[in-house]
Amino acid sequence: MSLALPHVLDAAAAVAPDAQAAVNEQTLLVSELNHRTIKSAERWLHDGRRPGDRVEFAPPETSADVIEMLGAVRIGLVVGDAPVAPTAPVRGPSPDRHVVESRLWSATPMAVLGGRTWTHGEVITGIDDPVDFALDPLLPLFEVLRSIVATMTSAPIPVHRGDGELLGHLAPCGDGWEPRTVFGLPLAGPMSADEAEEHLRTHGLSSLAEPWELLHGSTWIRVDIAEAGPRRVTVSFADFGRPELYGTRLTLCDPTPGILRRA
Repeated sequence: MSLALPHVLDAAAAVAPDAQAAVNEQTLLVSELNHRTIKSAERWLHDGRRPGDRVEFAPPETSADVIEMLGAVRIGLVVGDAPVAPTAPVRGPSPDRHVVESRLWSATPMAVLGGRTWTHGEVITGIDDPVDFALDPLLPLFEVLRSIVATMTSAPIPVHRGDGELLGHLAPCGDGWEPRTVFGLPLAGPMSADEAEEHLRTHGLSSLAEPWELLHGSTWIRVDIAEAGPRRVTVSFADFGRPELYGTRLTLCDPTPGILRRA
């Protein structure tokens, strides 16, 4: 998850499931909106559509129209504003939706409008000021995203590798986006969304193999990362100078830089 639409929707549903999102003439709970876009996405896959296929949408007039567009976009279909050669549906078993979505990131094309390709990252980071008139067909989608992002202004967005493994999170902050570890500690300062995502793809997992330090009493002691998950990390004491602690494991929930840091 990265700054791709399915990851933003999933993160919003996890952080603020009971928040409300405006979807054309309706107001839906974020959890319901996410569920309905998932069902739409699965229908697209069942019908033989695959990531990268172009689909033409008339300007969506109802909430159902918007949800169908969101469902298409969340599995990597590309919205077009002009007639395109129809893509022959693929026959055979549908791919796993989770795998399809895990391969989308900020640079994945979302739409080809006015002769220009717009990526997921460009659309999501530009929701507050879609000044290009070529984006008019996406305005209902912008409105939905505005509603969703307003509910999760501080919620980290997960970034996954192509095989689905979690690499870390992108945390919105006043000066941009902060790349964070799987368990939530900053890896670098604020930067652009694309830079933060690239930083995670380069350093997210490798940082777990680096030496870390844990504040024990008033002393920083060398530790290794033994296990890591969202908001949780298990460290193993690795300071030969502290034989009474060496090899001992300790699990931390929601660790802070004041407790755990890279050595």
